[in-house]
Amino acid sequence: MSDLVLLNLRWAMERPGCPACWALVRRERRYLEALVHENVNDPHVRRALLDTFGFCPRHTWLLTEIEEAMYGDKSGSSILLEAFIDEWRRRLTRYLERTDRSRFTHELTPGNRCRACDSTTHGSSLELADFIRALDAGDQRLEREYEASDGFCLVHIALLFKAVPDESPARRRVVERALRTADALQAQLREYDRLRAWDKRYEPRGAEQNAWRRAAAFFSGIYEPRGVPGGEAVWPQEDASAAVDAPTRQGV
Repeated sequence: MSDLVLLNLRWAMERPGCPACWALVRRERRYLEALVHENVNDPHVRRALLDTFGFCPRHTWLLTEIEEAMYGDKSGSSILLEAFIDEWRRRLTRYLERTDRSRFTHELTPGNRCRACDSTTHGSSLELADFIRALDAGDQRLEREYEASDGFCLVHIALLFKAVPDESPARRRVVERALRTADALQAQLREYDRLRAWDKRYEPRGAEQNAWRRAAAFFSGIYEPRGVPGGEAVWPQEDASAAVDAPTRQGV
């Protein structure tokens, strides 16, 4: 297995939190960077985005933040958002003209089939399958790197079940490690609850004090509350300057 195939995941294993989440964050940023840099006014891209009614909330906010980091403005995002709102008005008109409206409410939900979600999740499936194939083939360096990382979250463990056959020894080892992590987090969460009692107030505190945060990230993946005033990421974010490598905008 070539190192180039898993370069993104190897990079992610050096960061705190789920490596697959970090790899996905990088993949989705690259997807949206390419969109605002080259494809905002591409009619085929625009039609595809309108067909799926824009992006989910996360990727809508991330699109505007990436464009701001790259160019210092949001003109490309504004063009797309105006088109999305116009599409909503057309859909609303069709919806109101129908007699059986309950079957078509999903058409009014923005990002109901977000292309950024579909693209990046598909990339994660391929990446996880390559990762397990490399471990099954005996890549000991990759196994050491994974063991030194914080391990996959439950969202990507579930994706692993879909992407990799049951009989894979490496998949079994990854799941067993997730079970050990779950055991440790449960014990720390119970200890955190125990120490809340008044008669335990003088007992020393330790890792259990931020177990809730690690448990939330383990259960649902890295959370970046984009667009939320005062939002704080669970894990440090990737250096935004890495995204600013395009000196001029195309197609805006």
